[in-house]
Amino acid sequence: MRPRLSRSIAGFAPLIALAAAPGVARAEDLPRRLLISGIFYNAPGVGPESMIPEALGGGPAPVPDAVAALGLTTGAPMRNFFARFGWPWLVLEDGDPVGFAIDRGPSLPARLPDSRTLDSLAQDEDVRELFYRRDGDRVGFRVRYHDAGPYGLGPEHDVKGYGVGIFEGTAAPDRAAGCFRIETYWSMDLYAYGSSALFQRAYDELPYGKARVCLTIDETSVLPDGSKAHRLKAQVTGTFGRRKTESLSMDRTGYFAGVAPAGEAPAGAYLAADGAPDFHAETLLEDINRFGAALEGTIARHDFDLAARQVASLNAYLADLDAEGVAWHWTRRPTAAGVARYNALMQGTETYRLAHLDTQARLNDVRGQLEILRTNFSGNVVKSMLKSTINWLDMVPTDPLSGLAGYSDIAGALLLPRTLEGWKETAESDSAMLASQVTAIRRFETLEQALAQRLDEITEARRALFQRIRDNDEARVVDLDAALRRN
Repeated sequence: MRPRLSRSIAGFAPLIALAAAPGVARAEDLPRRLLISGIFYNAPGVGPESMIPEALGGGPAPVPDAVAALGLTTGAPMRNFFARFGWPWLVLEDGDPVGFAIDRGPSLPARLPDSRTLDSLAQDEDVRELFYRRDGDRVGFRVRYHDAGPYGLGPEHDVKGYGVGIFEGTAAPDRAAGCFRIETYWSMDLYAYGSSALFQRAYDELPYGKARVCLTIDETSVLPDGSKAHRLKAQVTGTFGRRKTESLSMDRTGYFAGVAPAGEAPAGAYLAADGAPDFHAETLLEDINRFGAALEGTIARHDFDLAARQVASLNAYLADLDAEGVAWHWTRRPTAAGVARYNALMQGTETYRLAHLDTQARLNDVRGQLEILRTNFSGNVVKSMLKSTINWLDMVPTDPLSGLAGYSDIAGALLLPRTLEGWKETAESDSAMLASQVTAIRRFETLEQALAQRLDEITEARRALFQRIRDNDEARVVDLDAALRRN
């Protein structure tokens, strides 16, 4: 079954590939806080009909209304590989992604919440949920779209159902100033009509992208409220395609519309002042940001005794800043990355627990069905077992430890082992299972053994994970975060 792209997915394949050569922009060229509109535009005048002679109804593309309202000029939105990323605005601070916003106006808080969920979007009636969460220096986001369909589900396409489009990804800093990285993935949750149980998660033929965005200001206008609008030139390259069947490279230049709020105060990577500090207070800010970087590095090295002393020193500097009468707020707490790491580990233990329960339930079900096959063989029973098992094998959870420093040797327990991959491939093509009791029993006994082995591997991986968390004293970062002053 290859689901067609709904109008939402076809029109929103966003930021599928973005990158540029290092050094395109410097961080100081960009405002400290910058909101980037979620639409990627062509150069001024360029659009679907700009290559057609005016005599034949073509001509330069008009400036989109949303861009003209900012006093800027661009061409039409890109329609092939770029469109939007769901949220109206991506928020950058010091060039790094920190969250998303639906409004660039006065309601935008000085510090974005660490997470936010909305159940609708006035600007787009297709959206049924918007979500983002900041974990350390990374921002994960997800957009769910309203139901699309109908579809024919299952190997025989004999089950009628609908799909819920899901667009999700992460945005993170890049080493090059003025650049950030983004990964995006589409999937579709498929449901049979009349059932709330997930029938299948489809993604093999849906778009993905892994990329890097480098920005430089190309045009500026001053808005009535004192904020500044910028046309941002983005030199882009990256990889994109369909998740299981296609991977392509891309090299392109396009444009975003951006807005820098009025009255931005001096800030560093960790702490910002809410007013205009004098020279002494500004020096304190610089020291605090420098010490914040040192604390973050100490936590990353797991030198928690030194980190505790650094927290005490930082709190003393913050008291000095209070004495200067300077209002301040954290833009990024130095403990945030460590806390995010600890939370990821805790989520990992929960994911492993749920995977264990899920595999145990599947194993019990296979054993029960085997008893039925041994006493009362039925091709319909085998067909039902095949459909249920193959759908289950298509929904393997992502390993939460993948890419987590110090735990990569444990990661991988949730990946589908070759024994189960091979069983799935054989089951999908072996028509004899539907007609032969002996063949069906033999195949499902092989599945039973593979599931039992997977259960043992998940159990051992979860035990090793708990032991590693204790050995590394990971929970201490939570105490350090509690000890570090908040606003």
